[in-house]
Amino acid sequence: MYFVAIQNETRHIFGLLVAHLTNISNIMAEPTLTTSQKWSKFYWQNSFLILVVLAILLALAYPPLGADYLQPQVTATWIAVIFIFTLSGLSLKSRELKKAILNLKFNLFVQIFNLGIVSCIVYFVSRGLESINVLEIDLANGMVICSCLPMTVNMVRFSLWKDENAELDLKLTNPSLGRS
Repeated sequence: MYFVAIQNETRHIFGLLVAHLTNISNIMAEPTLTTSQKWSKFYWQNSFLILVVLAILLALAYPPLGADYLQPQVTATWIAVIFIFTLSGLSLKSRELKKAILNLKFNLFVQIFNLGIVSCIVYFVSRGLESINVLEIDLANGMVICSCLPMTVNMVRFSLWKDENAELDLKLTNPSLGRS
């Protein structure tokens, strides 16, 4: 029994050694890259982060560009939202969207939970807290109104975060249904 354990451990170590030597030979087999090719590869692997840092530095260097010229009260509330939903919609395949819409069990559960169950719970909790003078009536009414609003895309993504196979079409269908 002891001999079998040592034999298995030896096989494991030998397998790790072979894998390491294979990895070294793959690294040595890669062609050498020029400096510009290395920078280009680095940029394309990290382009989002690089562009975010550049945008922040540009905003730091010249604040009126974002505060005055880009009209954030319009671009951030309307144009950006339309742009994001358009890009998300363009990335969907029609078959997947149809499949998501026809997934009635999931869609009904999400809508009933969000617009029914959550709203009822918040209503009763806010009325209970208002009756014992923890909340003012205006705040209690505001809580009920906010709980009756449709969920955002982030909440649908949160509801699907455990499922690795959760599809983008399901994540985008429910906010659209809730807002209509």
